[in-house]
Amino acid sequence: MRKRCATGSLSWRTFVTMSDPLAARVHRLHPIWIVYSAIKSLRALIFPLVIMLFSGGNAFQWFGIGTGLLITVAIVGYRTLIWNRFTYEITARGIHVRSGVVSRQERFLPTERIQTIDLNEDVIHRLLKVVAIKIESAAGSGSGADIVLEAVSQADAARIRHDLLRLKTTGSSADDPSPAEHVIIREDEGELLGTLPFRRLVVAGATSGRVGPALGLIFAGLQFADDLVPLRFWDHVLEETPDPTVEIIAALLLIGALLAWSFAIISTFLTYGNFELRRIDNRLQATYGLLERRRVTIPTARIQAISVTEGIMRQPFGLATIRAESAGYGKESAESGILMPLLPLVEVSAFLQRACPEFAIDPTTMSLNTPPVRARRRYLLAPVWGALVLIVIAILLAIVIGPLSSNWAVAAIPVFVIAGIMGWMNYRDSGWYIGSSGLLVIRSRSIDRNTTITRGRRIQQSTLTENPFQRRAGLASFHAAVASGGAGGRISLAHLDKDDATSLLHVSARP
Repeated sequence: MRKRCATGSLSWRTFVTMSDPLAARVHRLHPIWIVYSAIKSLRALIFPLVIMLFSGGNAFQWFGIGTGLLITVAIVGYRTLIWNRFTYEITARGIHVRSGVVSRQERFLPTERIQTIDLNEDVIHRLLKVVAIKIESAAGSGSGADIVLEAVSQADAARIRHDLLRLKTTGSSADDPSPAEHVIIREDEGELLGTLPFRRLVVAGATSGRVGPALGLIFAGLQFADDLVPLRFWDHVLEETPDPTVEIIAALLLIGALLAWSFAIISTFLTYGNFELRRIDNRLQATYGLLERRRVTIPTARIQAISVTEGIMRQPFGLATIRAESAGYGKESAESGILMPLLPLVEVSAFLQRACPEFAIDPTTMSLNTPPVRARRRYLLAPVWGALVLIVIAILLAIVIGPLSSNWAVAAIPVFVIAGIMGWMNYRDSGWYIGSSGLLVIRSRSIDRNTTITRGRRIQQSTLTENPFQRRAGLASFHAAVASGGAGGRISLAHLDKDDATSLLHVSARP
C-alpha cells in the first residue's frame, strides 16, 4: 500500500512527479555495493572464524568453514534485497531517498537545506573503485549525515555533486543540459591554503592524544595472544625470561611506550596523510587520508566559530590544531571540520586571514581579560576535590578486595599535586576578549587549552549561572553555544566577576 502525502490523498511519488517531472528518474547504488556491504559485515566475524579454523581438530575446523560459508551466503542475499529496494532521485526540489526491505522509509532533503556534500573513500571503496557521498543539512540526523549513498561510481559521484551544487546556487533545473557527466572529481582545484608535510605529520602523531588509545590497543591484543599463539611457545618464553628486576621492568615500559608512540604516528599518517586544504569559490575543502580518502566540504558562510586547540603535549612547542565549528557538522568523528591538523601558533593569524578572514586573530599577541584573583582558589580546589572523590572510591574498593597497604596513602600524594597543577593552569589560561563588530574570543582549559573565536550574532544561546557560594563572592559563570554538531560548539568560563559575565552575556545577545 502506498504512503499518503500529508497534504492530501495523493501519494508522495505522485505529488513529487506532478510538481517536478524529473522525479521519475530513479537511480540505485552501484551493484558493487552488495560486495562492499557484505565485506563490512563479515569483517566483524573474521577474527572468531580464524580462531575456529586454527583451533581444535579437523571436525571443528570444517564446522568453522561451513558456518562461514552459510553466514556469507545469508549476508550477500540480504544485502542484495537491500540494494534492490534502495533508490534515490535528484530533482529540482532536492534529493529523495527510499529504502527498507520490510519497513519502508522515505527521506527528502530540499536543495536549499543542503550544507555539505562530502566524498569519502575507505580502503574497500578504493579497491572496488567506488565513492561514498554524505549529504548533510544544518540540523543533521543526530548520528551522522542526513543522506548517505554508500557506493556510487566516480562518474555518478561527480554528477550528483555537480547537480546538487548547481541547484543550490542557481536553482536551475536538474535537467540542465550542462555536461555533468563529463565533470570529474578533482583534488587539485581551487586555491591551496595549506598542507601537512612529512616532518609535521611525524610531530602531529608523536604529540597527539592517540598514544593512550594505542597503549590500550596493545594490551587488548595481548589478551588474545593465547588464542593465536601455541601455549608451548609461551611456556618456553616464561622459562627463558629472567626474574623481574627494576631494569627489566623499566625496559618493558620503555618498549611499550615506544610501541604506543609508533602506533600513534602510524595512525596519524593513515588519517592525515596527503592532507590539503583548498578554497573553492565560497567553500573550504579538506582532502586527507592514505587508506581512507576523505574530501570534506565546509561552506565558509556556515562557519559559526573557529577552535584553536593546543594539546598538553603540543603547547610547550607552540603547536595547535585548527578546526571549524559548522552547523550540523562534526557528529561522526574528531576529524570532522578539521582545517589544519597541526600548525605553529605563530602561523595561525596568517592562516585564518586566508581561510576565514571573519575570525582572524593572532593568539600569540592577544591580551585576554582574566578571572579575578578571588576566583583562583576555586579553580585550584575544583580538580582537587574531584581527585579526592576518586581516591576515596579506589581505597574503598581496595579494602573490599583485600588488605590495604599503607603505600596507598603515599601514592595518592602525586594525584593531588597533579590535580592542583591542572587547576592552576586552568586559572592561568582562562580568559576572554571582546573585539569590534561583536568579535568574541573565549579561552579555557580542561586538559588541552582551547581558544574559541566567534561573533555575538553566531551564538545561538547564552546563559549566566551563579550558585550561592559564587553569589556571596560576586562571581558568576558564563556558558554559550553556537550551531555545531561537535563538542567544540559549546564554550564556558567559570568564576568570572559578575559584571564581566554580564558583559559577555550582552555581547552574545547582539543581533
